Amino acid sequence: MISIDEKKRLIKQKKDEVPPHVLEMGLNMLFIEPKEIIDRIEEGKQIELIKLDNLENSKADTVLIDIRDMPYSSELDTIASNKSIKPELGVIVYDIILEEYQVYLHRIYQTDAIVFPLKPLNEKTAEKIIFIANSMGILPIPFIESLDELSKIKEMSFVDVLATNESDMDTDKLLLSIDLEKEIVRCLKRQ
Repeated sequence: MISIDEKKRLIKQKKDEVPPHVLEMGLNMLFIEPKEIIDRIEEGKQIELIKLDNLENSKADTVLIDIRDMPYSSELDTIASNKSIKPELGVIVYDIILEEYQVYLHRIYQTDAIVFPLKPLNEKTAEKIIFIANSMGILPIPFIESLDELSKIKEMSFVDVLATNESDMDTDKLLLSIDLEKEIVRCLKRQ
């Protein structure tokens, strides 16, 4: 997996290409609202784990794409173009989110939900990212790896869904199990 320093370099590279004020202008021209992914998760709908290259061939209504190691390039425009062809397509991305700029990028790419590891974030940054995603209609899904992370997130009332690869997390939140090695994504707990 990509290092945090490498991810920071990729973010800086994208900011140099598309400064935040230019990105903001693009956000003002978006007319399509993100899909309600939480409803699909609650209903136990299938979420297909795919590579970005295979998005066009997917028959699923909801997909999860792991882009943690990808640069923020025009390749991610594939998401928006596929959603224009398949209007009901719901797209969840798994990314290392370190700052709010990335949330704005994901909105431009027309992502509906973002799974992101909580580990590299301090509490204030995590709250800010979650708040911004929620305000933009993107479902933020923090990925929890430990009970310490779970205790931090339990206090955030504005988090509705958590992701984990553990099956025994005790939480009142909707829990999404993601096992990238086995390519399994499923809802463990319904509210």
